[in-house]
Amino acid sequence: MQQERSKVVYEVNLIIDKEIEEEFKSWLPEHIQLILKIKGFIEARWFESDPVENNLDNNKTYYTVHYLLEDRESLQNYFDNHASELRKDGINRFGTKFSASRRVMILKNVFQSHSKKCSIKL
Repeated sequence: MQQERSKVVYEVNLIIDKEIEEEFKSWLPEHIQLILKIKGFIEARWFESDPVENNLDNNKTYYTVHYLLEDRESLQNYFDNHASELRKDGINRFGTKFSASRRVMILKNVFQSHSKKCSIKL
């Protein structure tokens, strides 16, 4: 029996200066859609952190994007063949008015309430 590869979550944390917030918010969905066209990317979820609840600077906007990928090889393909160009696009548009940090996580399990069916096949 062949073992199924573990799905990967690629997390991108963004800190955006308020002065570019609207422009960045308009650009980000298009950027996410470009990434989702890359082989192995399944879906993306875009979150915004509440600066008050999280004790963050009110002069910034905080976004996190979680990309779900088929496996680590798909993420490596992104790093090797696409990441540099896609990252440059944001830097060229917004310069130093935003920053990004990233994490890679291996999906271990998905839990949902009894009233919902699991939508992610592990």
